[in-house]
Amino acid sequence: MINNKVILICMMTLFMLLASPLALASDDQIDSIGEIKQYTAISLPQGGSNGTDSWDHCNITSIIDPEKNIILGMVEMTKIDMVFNYTLDAYNTSKLGVYMVNTMCYDRNNMIPGSYTFEVTTTGSSGTSSLWITLILIIFAFVVLIMAAQFDNIFIGFLSGILFLVSGIFVIIYGLGSMTDLYTQTIAAVLWAISMMVIYTSAFNHDDSSLFSAFGFKEKERDEYDHFTRDDGY
Repeated sequence: MINNKVILICMMTLFMLLASPLALASDDQIDSIGEIKQYTAISLPQGGSNGTDSWDHCNITSIIDPEKNIILGMVEMTKIDMVFNYTLDAYNTSKLGVYMVNTMCYDRNNMIPGSYTFEVTTTGSSGTSSLWITLILIIFAFVVLIMAAQFDNIFIGFLSGILFLVSGIFVIIYGLGSMTDLYTQTIAAVLWAISMMVIYTSAFNHDDSSLFSAFGFKEKERDEYDHFTRDDGY
């Protein structure tokens, strides 16, 4: 007999996940030039003008790493046309997190400070969307697996296995959020293992046994000599 409450809860959970926002933004953050991959050199630009002409000079006064250490200070930037630039080498982007760049542009009469940030991640991207997509795929795979067991349908079970497999591939390619390391690869391996078990069980399930029991969940048999067990199972 199909448990309608379980199916209703699963469908409501899936609807809430799909209706959730994929990213949250804050308006009070300092301007960012984006994300870069760990151990990668990055070009730090600086533009603008004094109102009538481009600045004569622009310097980087300090670069602060995620641990609040100053890794570089008072470096003159190179002027290319009307834009200044400085290339930060790969050695200085070894730490994961948000870096702050403070600058100062000046001429004979004016001096204007500036600041912006960039983020170093293992993937070179913020990964917010990929994290939500991965979570939705995994939870959707579990929901479909529960529905397959409730409906005792091998085709729905096979679809659940495919979803677990796709989730594992997605984690290998994009990682989890902005992270891709041994831990994310382990999670991908677990998802692949679950997908293989579900696909194998669905493909080779016998007609004389339910899909739910094929997954290893068997209903406890009642002892005919147990006179203390009520008819409702208690």
